[in-house]
Amino acid sequence: MGAPKIITTQVANMRAGPAGLMLSHLLAKAGRESTVTKVRSHKEISETVRTGFWNTAP
Repeated sequence: MGAPKIITTQVANMRAGPAGLMLSHLLAKAGRESTVTKVRSHKEISETVRTGFWNTAP
């Protein structure tokens, strides 16, 4: 990973799950700028088994 990118926003949403994405959507509808971040890597997220979903991609 390189140096973190610095951005300016009205709201920082530190959760990118269903609730966090819905919050970002509702903020956008209300005219508020927001940024959604996820701490875990793409590899870690794609390998996490969720109820009713199994990632079978190589």
